[in-house]
Amino acid sequence: MKPDVSPLDNQSHQSSWEHNAASWIAAVRARALPSRRITDEALVSRIGTRPWRALLDLGCGEGWLLRRLSAAPGTRLCGVDGCAALINAARAAHPEASYFCSGYAALVQSDPLAEQRYDWVVLNFALFGAAEDEMALRFALEHLSPTGRVLIQTLPAAAELRAQCETFAGLPGQWTPMPYRLRSVPDWQALARAAGATVCDVTTVYDDQHNPLSLLLELRP
Repeated sequence: MKPDVSPLDNQSHQSSWEHNAASWIAAVRARALPSRRITDEALVSRIGTRPWRALLDLGCGEGWLLRRLSAAPGTRLCGVDGCAALINAARAAHPEASYFCSGYAALVQSDPLAEQRYDWVVLNFALFGAAEDEMALRFALEHLSPTGRVLIQTLPAAAELRAQCETFAGLPGQWTPMPYRLRSVPDWQALARAAGATVCDVTTVYDDQHNPLSLLLELRP
């Protein structure tokens, strides 16, 4: 069977987040996703490997990362997400950071961060195979400081590009299925090149049984 290389319907993906927002907020804050206890730590640890003062979280969801990093003195934190319910929850829990509600395409057009540069631009499980993924990466690269890096955490690499659907089975709450596309490492590298970036590190995150949980990709211009 040939891999599904058709573009993801971004509206279907976005609609699933709008429907799932309340259940997602509850699941994240109750730490109901066991894998996130490992992948969250992997992300925070990687951020700590480089000196930084400003961080942009694209696809920030309900804002857990910005809250986690807020203890670092003298930092400037910003979150962007296309789901209003998630942004409202993030802002309510941590109003000290800056937040913008915008999808990637609209963000590129309006660019409320035009004069801002960041040492890290993070996309944590925030690129799901839509045409807007390249837009998001270009935006991230344009807003890096001179020594900044883009950090992507995503689902484990596939052997080839293929369509998937997340059903959130086993999690409490009312969920609607979320479509996405699973990429291989060469697919991620090709996406980075198309956006004008170079992948300078690829790390697979494993659980205690050596099952792959996520892929961390570090990019530079």
